[in-house]
Amino acid sequence: MSSSTPLHQTSEDTLLKTYSRSLFAAVFILAGCVTAPSALTAQEAQTSEAAASMPVEATSFLGEPLYRKPASPEKAAAAEEALARLEASEELSEDDYIEIGGTVAGAGRYQDAIAAYSQGIADFEDSYKLRRHRAHRYITTRQLEKAYDDLKEAEALVKAADAESVYEYKGGHPHGTYAHWIQYHIGIYHYLNGDFANSAEAFEGCVKTSEDNDTLIGSVDWLYNAYLRNGQPDKASAVLELVDADIEADETYPYYKRVMMYKGVVSTEDVIDLSTPESWDGRDATVAYGVASGMIADGDDDAARSILKGVLNTSYWPIWAYVSAERDYARLVQDGE
Repeated sequence: MSSSTPLHQTSEDTLLKTYSRSLFAAVFILAGCVTAPSALTAQEAQTSEAAASMPVEATSFLGEPLYRKPASPEKAAAAEEALARLEASEELSEDDYIEIGGTVAGAGRYQDAIAAYSQGIADFEDSYKLRRHRAHRYITTRQLEKAYDDLKEAEALVKAADAESVYEYKGGHPHGTYAHWIQYHIGIYHYLNGDFANSAEAFEGCVKTSEDNDTLIGSVDWLYNAYLRNGQPDKASAVLELVDADIEADETYPYYKRVMMYKGVVSTEDVIDLSTPESWDGRDATVAYGVASGMIADGDDDAARSILKGVLNTSYWPIWAYVSAERDYARLVQDGE
């Protein structure tokens, strides 16, 4: 199993809201930059000779450069072919732009993916599909307000087109509706901004629109964390009942591991060795973040901070767990001053 892992308005009110959100984000990031030790943003892992030679794709919430990870030869070649197609073709369909952006992002070229989606939106001004995909990569590159603008515009466009039942495809198969994934990313946006009430509201919608075990487990996981972090442990416990202990699922799937851990079906030690963060891969980092989030909810900030450091010392900066760990670590440092 895998995770899933604009109607532009220029009124004074909209511009003011956008400015206010951007100003809040800027102040928050600056606070993180001033107080957070740079060694805790995977600097050691990413400033190796190989990493430092790669382009910077983003700046972390802790103020550190996030370098493009070297892609496999196959993915690198596919990305070059996709970009050449983007440059050479005069007529591309909406789906063509989605495919090109996905291929380029698959090689870690997130800024190029954003550019491809943007070119597509210029050709297909009412595309909720391209906005949804661009929003994902805006979040990947820590551009939260741009992501939110895309997601709200996409949400409005879906409603205007009566397209709530239009599916995304992954690997040639339906993989949830665009309406579902737009709400999912809105939930991620609010979670990263510490607005756990609105995050929970978005993920409540995602739980209702989940049509398979994959999307259900992922939605329940994030809703559980949003409830916990919003000081609603009873609601958090109740939502876990939506996932049966014997649910048919890939037991290596990190959200599956986290939900089973939350339910008490397995222990923390069964799913993650917290003493060896140097050996964590992306899935381990995702499980570890779930442990840290629970500790923050319980008020055990020191223990959470230690686990977050482990996540941030991996090289998996594009995944949700790492993005969330950055945000939480910045908050903990800021609150501890």
